[in-house]
Amino acid sequence: MKQFFFRPNTKVGVDEFDEPQISMNIPRGDPKTDKSISMILLNDDNISPMLPQKKTWVKKGLQVIFYVSKFIKQMKNNSTKIKLKSLNYHMLSLIKDKSSESDIFLNKSNTKTVIIEYLQSFVGFIPTLEPDSIFRIVWLLFLLIVSIINIFYIPLNIGFQLNIDYLDIFPTWVFIGDIVINLITAYYKKGNIYKQKSDIFKNYLKGGMLLDFIIVFPVFLPFDEAQYIQLLRITKVPQILENIEELLNPEERIKTLFQLFKAVFLIVFLTHFCACLWNLIGEYQQNMGQTSWLIKNELLDADWITKYITSLYFSTVTTITVGYGDITPTTNLERIFVVVMILLVCGVLGYTISSIGNILKQLNEKEQNYKQKINSINRYLNKLKINKQLHLQIRKYFEYYVKKELDSNEIGEEYLRQLTQSLKEQLQVDLYFEVLLKSRIIKSLLSQETIKKLCQFIQVKKFQQDEIIVQKNDIANSLLFLHQGEVAITCKIYNHQGNYNGKETVISSINNCRALAEREFLTQQAYEYSIKANEFTKILYIQYEDLISVLNQEQEAQSFFMARDQQIFNEDSKQNIGNFCDI
Repeated sequence: MKQFFFRPNTKVGVDEFDEPQISMNIPRGDPKTDKSISMILLNDDNISPMLPQKKTWVKKGLQVIFYVSKFIKQMKNNSTKIKLKSLNYHMLSLIKDKSSESDIFLNKSNTKTVIIEYLQSFVGFIPTLEPDSIFRIVWLLFLLIVSIINIFYIPLNIGFQLNIDYLDIFPTWVFIGDIVINLITAYYKKGNIYKQKSDIFKNYLKGGMLLDFIIVFPVFLPFDEAQYIQLLRITKVPQILENIEELLNPEERIKTLFQLFKAVFLIVFLTHFCACLWNLIGEYQQNMGQTSWLIKNELLDADWITKYITSLYFSTVTTITVGYGDITPTTNLERIFVVVMILLVCGVLGYTISSIGNILKQLNEKEQNYKQKINSINRYLNKLKINKQLHLQIRKYFEYYVKKELDSNEIGEEYLRQLTQSLKEQLQVDLYFEVLLKSRIIKSLLSQETIKKLCQFIQVKKFQQDEIIVQKNDIANSLLFLHQGEVAITCKIYNHQGNYNGKETVISSINNCRALAEREFLTQQAYEYSIKANEFTKILYIQYEDLISVLNQEQEAQSFFMARDQQIFNEDSKQNIGNFCDI
């Protein structure tokens, strides 16, 4: 056991503390003793007979404090309690004490670890929300409505002292609920989805957690000035709108209308906000004993609705730079506010009007492109001087063709080819799984896993009007699916002598999504008819070799060949799988 002493009337140096000598017995590892030692050593009354003179203390004081602190730290580190806390599973496994349970010992010795593990198990019990779930979309729409009402109420409450309790408390609890939902909602980053609670928390902490807490806590503060912090809730609306637009992923026209709504909303809110501040300044001037615009216009004793309408009128005519002059500022503070409002609001108004013009231009951009192309075609047809009936027929064809061309998105298709292999496979299954179920062969003979693998082998081909898709007497080496458009099944007409007279008859027309010529594909026989496109048509198909390859991999080829043989040799088997005739 180590002992320690100071020799009085000697110089205190580094060497004096390197080898402390024994002077008193001190039990190691007792926190109370350690604390009492530090108090004794740092008390001038107690160390005055032991420590060097004041001059030496001034010169070497920091060294004394350092070595005393080092001594106390060593005493604590060598205590039994600290050593027990530092034990871990590996150390206990080396000790091999069969009389104690390591799990129980470690849990009892580390209460903090137990609490953390309990919280982790509790958090793990809460399910993780998908970022595009229906619940989240509904929640964001609800949050948007509450946020818009709240950010219009906050300036009203500041400017007119409404003090409506439920409009103060209810939105706050909604925002608290939004914080909880954000903590359990998965997120996308660099194309990957993250569902671990720890990753979600870190991402939210780096994102908007701080701001979300700031806009929540002011309602619980006892002073009225805290309500000004609630104005930061304005920042929630653009964020919510962006999230809703991302989740709904509307078509281009709806997105443009979305942008138009945000631009108009900005003007309306800014006008409302300035109206509330205008009334607040008027009441502040009146409370300071000055003549404000409220007194000048005899509105001091009017109800808040009258004051608000008058303030909104002034804010609107000032914003759009009309300025009738019936309501004017009367004090320097009011004049300064009007100057700032004109500089700020007029700039925002100009930017917003310019944005609205661009938005309206985008709405008509596709229609303008369509008209330009049709006009070019009309000018060229007029130069050809063809008869009116043929001119009209060609023009109507090109009108339909141009519309289809504008609706196509080759750039988007090119981007989809850049996806990772995993995402490509998921996309193929999502696009074509239900289409493959339209085939009676596939639906009745193959498992779902096999059908999903077949989705990876689907190919696409587009046909223009009157283009031949299938020619009579060709071998059916592909299973065809009508995905978009309309097709006609035709047969050639022969005379009594068996000679082809150059005419064809339409036996049937098909315009719904379905499989074509399944019997010919199953039996690998020649087509008994032709198929042509009645309009711009999109055909999906699977090669026979690809189908057999997948069936061999999944060990389902035998059932397919049995169905083929039954179809060839047993006429009654048609009823087992279904009607294969497209005529």
